[in-house]
Amino acid sequence: SDYEGKNYKIGNSAFSGCSSFTSITIPESVTSIGERAFSGCSSLTSITIPESVTSIGENAFSYCSSLTSITIPKGVTEIGNSAFNCCSSLTSITIPESVTSIGENAFSSCSSLTSITIPEGVTEIGNSAFFGCSSLTSITIPEGVTSIGYNAFSYCSSLMSITIPEGVTEIGYYAFGECYKLYEVYNKSNLTITAGSFGNGEVAFYAKNVYTDESGKSKLKTVGDYIFYVDEDNIELLVYLGDETAITLPSDYEGKNYKIGDYAFYGYSSLTSITLPENVTEIAS
Repeated sequence: SDYEGKNYKIGNSAFSGCSSFTSITIPESVTSIGERAFSGCSSLTSITIPESVTSIGENAFSYCSSLTSITIPKGVTEIGNSAFNCCSSLTSITIPESVTSIGENAFSSCSSLTSITIPEGVTEIGNSAFFGCSSLTSITIPEGVTSIGYNAFSYCSSLMSITIPEGVTEIGYYAFGECYKLYEVYNKSNLTITAGSFGNGEVAFYAKNVYTDESGKSKLKTVGDYIFYVDEDNIELLVYLGDETAITLPSDYEGKNYKIGDYAFYGYSSLTSITLPENVTEIAS
């Protein structure tokens, strides 16, 4: 719980590669978690970090591939580079308001992470911070962010909409590359963002709509486990949200025919069969 009544920090690589650990409780006397402290603890499913901790070092929990959730304490101001890199089972994480900086690769390849809220105090999202978060369907970028690093959200292949805040002046190269389901962009910034363009990190390369004011009404419609894009008679099935291995597609959309949109089932490696109804008119790229 302490060292001779004194606080202490967990040093660099202290438990790195301890693959048999399944859970860890860190006592209140710990103030800092060093670089690679728990890196490669591949069986670790849970860890309790006390509010006494104010610093989490680079790669502190990288490759903790069994870790499912974590709460970062309120005193932490910076999430170090690659701190949670390749935590592939991480489905949720709580980031406190005290955090002002998210380092490079901080959550890269967290492929089970479905949503995350970035605190208002953050001004910069590091390079490749959320690279390869392929299950991420929504993310809130706060108004204080001025810079989005290169590759920051690239290969976030489930991301369907994004809001670029007013204060953003720079979006790095390929920041949204291969986000092929990013169909709607709400641009509040002064950047020139147009649907189908390569500029500004390709944020709108796959976009069907770019809105510049709050009157823009979303054309993404959820029907059960499916999301459709509906623009008058142009109706596309965009994505399947369920986990069934054998599926029968909806017979129609409100009585109308529809097409299967680009990449709709891309990456669903467990899918064994699919039944197409008569009202499907086209299967896209």
